[in-house]
Amino acid sequence: MAVKRSKALVVSSGLSILFLIVYGSCNWISSRRANVGTFYFEWEREIPFVSFFILPYMSIDLFWNLLPASSAAVRVSATAY
Repeated sequence: MAVKRSKALVVSSGLSILFLIVYGSCNWISSRRANVGTFYFEWEREIPFVSFFILPYMSIDLFWNLLPASSAAVRVSATAY
């Protein structure tokens, strides 16, 4: 069981790093362009910015990275094969 948990941690870490590379590269490519368009609905401009909600939003990353290492995820993935 410990081997599966460590493998899940390695895979999760690797995928997180891959995501950061791809996401950062896409942002970099977009920043080099002068004519990047925007799309939004008019009602979206009425949504207020609440700075306190940044913390819960950012904590999603923590839970996402811990999910594969949880014992429930290891049991589910073991039964999927």
